[in-house]
Amino acid sequence: RTDVQQFKVRLPEKSGIDFGEFELLFSCLTNLTHLTVIAVRGFRLTRAERWEHLIRTYLPHLRDFRFKFNPILERTDARQLLAAFQTPFWLVEHRWHVHCDYHRVQSTGWRDTKNVHLYTLPYCHDEFYLCSSTTALTDTGKDVYATIGQLCFIINGPLETNLQDRFQFPSLHSLAVQN
Repeated sequence: RTDVQQFKVRLPEKSGIDFGEFELLFSCLTNLTHLTVIAVRGFRLTRAERWEHLIRTYLPHLRDFRFKFNPILERTDARQLLAAFQTPFWLVEHRWHVHCDYHRVQSTGWRDTKNVHLYTLPYCHDEFYLCSSTTALTDTGKDVYATIGQLCFIINGPLETNLQDRFQFPSLHSLAVQN
């Protein structure tokens, strides 16, 4: 056991870590009050009920939980993924608000593939990737993206109609544009 109260985990794209390994790690960090998890792909980490169990079991003092997962999903409904984070545990008990947006990935065949961004607000990272075809599944407040200094804007189709209303970056100092 340790007295660490703040902890940040960054998982690279090819990380194979799963919830069992997270449980082992957090069983030693039971005094955490602030936790940030950033996973470039992180599909295995998008299960809200597993996070709830892990937090209730190992992290009883956790007050601030922020995450950013960016899985590629095939034949998975992003709305269902988000709905799992819209329970009383997340919204009422802890007041942790999770946002989800996605854009379709060009693929061949019958696959419905989406690049999904699932993250807590306020946003926990200083860079953000946004596509012209991004669909946002939730509304956001004015300052929730205030931590973002670097934006990568990818032009991959027509501009989504409400994009400029849903994403505002008051602290932006760097913009990269790709097509």
